[in-house]
Amino acid sequence: MAAMALASGACTGLWRDDFQHIQRLRAFEQRTTNCMMNRMTQPEIVQARLTPEDAMRLDDDRKILGLATRSDAVREGLRLLHKTARHAALAQEYDDFYGAGAQAPMGTIAAYGDQVAAESMVAGG
Repeated sequence: MAAMALASGACTGLWRDDFQHIQRLRAFEQRTTNCMMNRMTQPEIVQARLTPEDAMRLDDDRKILGLATRSDAVREGLRLLHKTARHAALAQEYDDFYGAGAQAPMGTIAAYGDQVAAESMVAGG
């Protein structure tokens, strides 16, 4: 019976629908990829107002760090800001899990290392 359905072409409509669906999905994926690539390759301009003192410090720090432009210095500052934010988020997750002010749990390897160090001090002393 299934061979008859295949031979008669009853399933070709289904296959055509699947093929069209796959084509639509691929087109959507391509549009999404293009959009993401445009966001990554087209810089966004962000402005900040600085006091003259902050601008001078920015230029001094930029020169010390060997950065070519103020934009390079600001980007480096943003990298540090993001790193600090990730650390703060991790600390918040830790506090949420263990409770605020809780001491870090000691791993078994660290405890073993402390024990070996204590035994070495006793044996050597």
